Amino acid sequence: MTTGIAPPYAWLTVFVPALAYFIGTRFQSGELGEYVSSPPTLAMSLFPKGASLQLVLPNLTGIIASQWRHNEELGRGFLLIGAQNRIWRFEVGGGPIPIGKTLFMDNSGCRSKAFRNCTGSSLEATGSGGMAIDFSGKENPFEGRLAVAEWGEGRVVRVEDTGGRTPLLMTVPDVCTPENETRGERRIEQATSLLYTSFGDLLVVENNIAPCQKSALYLLSQATSIEPIESTWESRKAHHWTSLETPKSVDVLLSLDGPTSIGGLVSDSTWTGVLTTVRRNQKTVLAKITLQDDEDDSFQVKNLLDVSNYCSDAGAIAMDKSGALFLAGDDGVVLISSSLDPLGVLPSTRPKSLTIGEDAYLYVMSDELKRIKVKNGPLKIPTNLLRKTSK
Repeated sequence: MTTGIAPPYAWLTVFVPALAYFIGTRFQSGELGEYVSSPPTLAMSLFPKGASLQLVLPNLTGIIASQWRHNEELGRGFLLIGAQNRIWRFEVGGGPIPIGKTLFMDNSGCRSKAFRNCTGSSLEATGSGGMAIDFSGKENPFEGRLAVAEWGEGRVVRVEDTGGRTPLLMTVPDVCTPENETRGERRIEQATSLLYTSFGDLLVVENNIAPCQKSALYLLSQATSIEPIESTWESRKAHHWTSLETPKSVDVLLSLDGPTSIGGLVSDSTWTGVLTTVRRNQKTVLAKITLQDDEDDSFQVKNLLDVSNYCSDAGAIAMDKSGALFLAGDDGVVLISSSLDPLGVLPSTRPKSLTIGEDAYLYVMSDELKRIKVKNGPLKIPTNLLRKTSK
């Protein structure tokens, strides 16, 4: 004689596990947290009167990157936070009830085990890294498909509307080979920062490249034109690819001998260059990399400001639409005017990621999420400059 679950209680076998999963992947933030610090006097022009840094979510471990994303149907945007092998979504909501933190994507950086094992102590090393929005076909540069660096899969992919993942970048020039020798290719491993340019190219940062410990900035040409993999079945098969059949051109814009590091990326206000922080020769500098020049097609790097007194390493960066900069510093957020004058530090633990949302908040992420209202919203790059691909 066999026994089973009585019909009136059978629903519990489905409901209870589902409820446990929901609670485990959702944090209802309730009221926003306490105010923890205020901007220095010199920097008050960057913030509305009375603005203070506010604790929003505690206990966020393994944060690597963040990205603002707009949702046309909701009529508002939300913050994506990449931490270990998950991407979380944070939003306050359109009404009086805060929504808080919800799970946006599980297994965001490793799911197939085809390249690396996705479990165990190496979880953070196999999670997801840099994120960016492919805005092709959209008027709002924060709206579109999400590109994410999958550390556990050794690639950068674009997540399609169907759920399929289109590999954009798998192999890059081997910068550990001297420039005067023929360079082969190697699998990209841990891309920490991604940025789409106004022309549809994708910039990718990779640090601590083995075995030479170099840092590199790559440019993937015409990334927005890569044909999508819509089928989830084809997407699963692509996990086992070792290279792309028809790869786009990949240029090395910057290659630094170790120990060095390249920080986050933001477009400059002219749309022809990118700003980042670079650590080398025991100095940290704010640098501009020119992507396009009318007289010379070569890429040029120019040091703009020495920030070694504030930053012992390269790190996250954000810029508002006035051109003011926010850098990850040792003692908090380093505030730089649009004329490149240091304005002091907004006290906090060293940020791992910085993002300015369409809601005009600067989100500061370390092992917790904080935010502060800024006077100017984010810089929005134009979406009508994408290069037309030749066929």
